[in-house]
Amino acid sequence: MNLIVLVYFFVMDSLKDIIATLTSMNTIMSRVNVGNDAILLSIQNNIQQYIAENCHHNIVYDYVDIPPEGGMSIKFCDICMKTF
Repeated sequence: MNLIVLVYFFVMDSLKDIIATLTSMNTIMSRVNVGNDAILLSIQNNIQQYIAENCHHNIVYDYVDIPPEGGMSIKFCDICMKTF
């Protein structure tokens, strides 16, 4: 099943699109209680591994306001959303 999904991605989309889609899928899966389901855990691990090995990070620097009088600088990849 994983192979079919990845083949579709490779045929239809750029690497940046694949990473963005897999990042969205990873976010959704992190909200779902996969419990001890070996297949779902494997899919989630494969998604995370693919992102980690293939994302060509585009680092963005931003400033986040934190009420009432504060804020902080953040640094993240705007493709996979990994923070640094």
